[in-house]
Amino acid sequence: MMMRFSLQKVKNLPALRPQVLASASPRSSTCTESSFNHSNPSRVPNLIGGAFVDSKSTSTIDVINLATQEVVSQIPLTTNEDFKAAVVAAKQAFSSWRNTPTTTRQRIMFKLQELSRRDMDKLAKNITTEQGKTLKDAHGDVFWGLGWYLYPSMYCLSW
Repeated sequence: MMMRFSLQKVKNLPALRPQVLASASPRSSTCTESSFNHSNPSRVPNLIGGAFVDSKSTSTIDVINLATQEVVSQIPLTTNEDFKAAVVAAKQAFSSWRNTPTTTRQRIMFKLQELSRRDMDKLAKNITTEQGKTLKDAHGDVFWGLGWYLYPSMYCLSW
C-alpha cells in the first residue's frame, strides 16, 4: 500500500527541466564563482607537443554550467590534421619518456601531485563549473585523483 502511494505521488510530479530550475543569479548558484561571460565564452585550445594550439576547426561543442545554464567554454571539434599532429607529437614524446630514468619520472609525478594539492581549490571550482557537482564533491574528486599520481611512482619502486 505504501509503495503504491509513493509511486502515485511521483507520477503526479511535473517534469523538471534544468533551465526551469537554474537561476540567473550567481548568488543562488552552486558555482563558487560567476561563470565566464555568456556572450563571449573562451575557446579551449588543443595541447599538442607541450604547446597550446588553436584548432583549425570552426565547429565547437559548448560546455555548459549546469547551475546557471551559461556557456562557460567551447571545445573545438578537432580536425583530422589537428589529430594527426597530436599523434605525431605523442609518438615523439613517448620515445623520449621511455628513455627517462624511473627516478626522474617519479620526481615529475610527485611534482604534479604537489601542484595539484596547491591548486586544489581552483581545480575543484573548475569541476563544479563544468560538471555541476557540489564544491565539496569536487574537492573529493581532486583528492581522490592525487592517489593516481602517486600510484605509478610507487609501482616503479617495486621493480
